[in-house]
Amino acid sequence: MILRMKTILALLVIAAVAGIVPQAHATASNVQLWIAGSSALWQAMAISAYNSGVNINKTPIDITYTSTCHWTTGATSAGQAQNFNLIDTRLGKNLTDSGGAWVVWSVPHTSGNSSAQDCTAAASANPNVGDVWVFANVDSVVGLHSYFAKSTINSGQSVSSSVLPGAGKIAQNLYACTGPDHSGSSPCSADDTPSQNIWNFLATGSVVNVAATDIRPEDGAWVMCRANSPLGASTVGNGNGTDNLDGLGYNTTGASQGSGECAKFSSNNTQALKNVFGNALQSGFPGSSSKAQVAAFNISGKDPATNVAVPAYTVYPIGAVPIVFVINQGAGQLSGVNNATDRQLQDVFSGSHCNASALGGSSHAINVFLREPLSGTYNTVEANVMRYPTNYGNSPGVSGTSMETGVATNPLKDTCAGGGGARYRSIGTGQEILSVSCSNSTTSSCGGGFAAQQDGIGFAFFSYGNVSSIAGNSSFNYLALNGVDPIFQTYNSGAAANSIDPGNPGGGQLPLNTPCGSGPTAFPCAEQQIWQGGYSFPNLRNGTYRVWSLLRLVSTGTAGTNASALAASAQAYSVNEVPDFVPAKVVKSGTTTIDPGLLVLRSHYLQVAGDGVGIGSGCTGTGVAGCKLPANVVEAQGDMGGVIIPTNQGGVKPGLKVNGFTFANGTGVNEIRNVQGSATDGTLGSHVRAN
Repeated sequence: MILRMKTILALLVIAAVAGIVPQAHATASNVQLWIAGSSALWQAMAISAYNSGVNINKTPIDITYTSTCHWTTGATSAGQAQNFNLIDTRLGKNLTDSGGAWVVWSVPHTSGNSSAQDCTAAASANPNVGDVWVFANVDSVVGLHSYFAKSTINSGQSVSSSVLPGAGKIAQNLYACTGPDHSGSSPCSADDTPSQNIWNFLATGSVVNVAATDIRPEDGAWVMCRANSPLGASTVGNGNGTDNLDGLGYNTTGASQGSGECAKFSSNNTQALKNVFGNALQSGFPGSSSKAQVAAFNISGKDPATNVAVPAYTVYPIGAVPIVFVINQGAGQLSGVNNATDRQLQDVFSGSHCNASALGGSSHAINVFLREPLSGTYNTVEANVMRYPTNYGNSPGVSGTSMETGVATNPLKDTCAGGGGARYRSIGTGQEILSVSCSNSTTSSCGGGFAAQQDGIGFAFFSYGNVSSIAGNSSFNYLALNGVDPIFQTYNSGAAANSIDPGNPGGGQLPLNTPCGSGPTAFPCAEQQIWQGGYSFPNLRNGTYRVWSLLRLVSTGTAGTNASALAASAQAYSVNEVPDFVPAKVVKSGTTTIDPGLLVLRSHYLQVAGDGVGIGSGCTGTGVAGCKLPANVVEAQGDMGGVIIPTNQGGVKPGLKVNGFTFANGTGVNEIRNVQGSATDGTLGSHVRAN
């Protein structure tokens, strides 16, 4: 109870810092956030919107809407996911992505009623829809595409259809109630059942007004241009160190863009359809029909399909999260493997050597699981471990090895070029973790099994929810990268060994239990109780673990203001409840700092399309010279493969020297950008690596 009160206090303080308190003087309004994007944010956003049963909107149109309810999508009787739809209606295509969803909504608070009564009796008696938050779980680039292409989102159900119960996809104990008429002495109920008016509201849907992403919009736009263009080398690469993977070939036959180029607007509808809409990336999981749609979008200027202005946007940082490489060692082939270098992982994930011996294990073929190239997870790994950012004009233009090397089929489910193993495509984090879990199984939940039952390796952004299905199990481990642990201070310490980190199970097992509880009751648990130093993910914070990204919300206007409030709530949640990420900003309880926030940043650099045109705001010409960014830009350009730089509360530490250039105190993100710049003008190369 004390912990939860501290959480609420922290939320109020953060809201004040973020400028949310003045909203009390504004005109009251409904919150209607329709969010699409990254699974790394899915659970944190839900609990933050729910806010322990208290409406996060302090000024709703109806002041009685002070209690909140929650619901998650489940499965049909056939076992298929009952997903929300994201529909791109441009050019009459009606292209659809789908994903599981959560919904949080406000209801009238009635004195003396419990949470369950508020969510049923009170809501049913009131025909109005209060504040509503919706989050469809897809991937980062699909989320960005949905926002910038103004896709619609709906529940996939018909208006007036029967209301379906929730599936409890988020652990019940995380929804503890401390709001009006909620004692907080026990967890709130399981998923609430929406009233018919809420159900009809979700069926009608709206336009996506927030993207949840783990890569910046500039990176996401570059990723889509790479996927939605012909396989091969780009014009700007000019054969300089190219791997012929500037374009990945998921474009439609007849599209006019060259390799790595972004789709161009065409007034001819037939040609426009070819340019904008590519071929969906399909899953290689046995029996799966999952896919990720390829569809061009712009983040500035005009839309490539409609030629109308794209939405403005602001990026709201939330927190940094590491990617972990996970293995199934149940068949024994990967037993004893606990560390990998960049070069070893390049050999395995490029299909060059799909064998346990490539990772220091015994000689035996293994299964290798890749995410889709539209995934923020995939591209963070691609930019930091595998291919690295392109640096055209300098040799070598490509210095690593892409995961798309040798990919010749869609879906990917092919024997590797070497090592005897096979590579498979997973769509979404859930399927990636399931693939690793099913690598050596033939059960029905594994679709009958992969072609060969053998140990396997994959990767995912860490969160306790993401890895819970394989955590606390000796058959599954995570790996250190270049000798650095992504989660705890020391890989093999373990809580029992020397209590360096009380939450570390040791031996490379993924954590399931915490000092606060075990299994489903492991949370809420404050970060100070899991890590001895008091702060989560110590090696991400100190800059030695390189494969991480900053979670963000992208929005504008009123939706952006509400997204900012949601981001602030999530940062406190990550410190006090379930520490899935390092908060981007300082978190306080009263006047006391309980977490200093993220004290490292990545250098920013210009993402360049295959024809040399820079991507992002202010870029209207070729390369660096064609991008004129205003002086007041706080953060711009891509950063998914940027150099990690220690900071001093947002400014670079005095005397910091990188690539021969010494930065003055106070240097900000705006001055640390551009992969193709030079040390003399304060710009940096884009990556460091250990092979």
